[in-house]
Amino acid sequence: MLSITPTSDTDDEGVERLEVVLESSDGALARPMRYTLWILDDPTAQTTLVEGDSGEVLIDSLQQTFGDPRPLGDDFARDSMYAVVYNEADTVEGQYSGFRIEVDPSEGDPSTIAANKGINNEHTWPQSKGAGEEPATSDLHILVPARAEVNSARSNFPYGEIPDADADTWYFEDQEQ
Repeated sequence: MLSITPTSDTDDEGVERLEVVLESSDGALARPMRYTLWILDDPTAQTTLVEGDSGEVLIDSLQQTFGDPRPLGDDFARDSMYAVVYNEADTVEGQYSGFRIEVDPSEGDPSTIAANKGINNEHTWPQSKGAGEEPATSDLHILVPARAEVNSARSNFPYGEIPDADADTWYFEDQEQ
């Protein structure tokens, strides 16, 4: 069974967080599975979010309503990532190293602030493997903030454990050796 209980955050526009929980009454899923979706909420996207639907009806409704979203665009996606999605109390933490910077969206363009302080965006699905053009380049589900040096060193190597002896550089917060 798939069910959604939408709750208004009282904001009229911007990037909205939607929590989806999958669970089954017949025990087919051992535990509820929770997913976070980020949805662009703007005046052209005002709609009732399939309230009261469940099961196949809900899946069909979601697919019809959100199945072919327009791309956010690089600038909007990155600004949203640094100002909303990964911003907690005006702090953005880079993936992999724990490097943190202050990003106060009221002080200017969040992407510029992040770049000037050493954070850029990492595509968790590499651009060289198909995420190099829209809609993937601005897909908030595969973008994460990362310390620029770490992101550059990571390049497009496959994810996985690296034996200590094979590591060229170690990164932690704002340090490297």
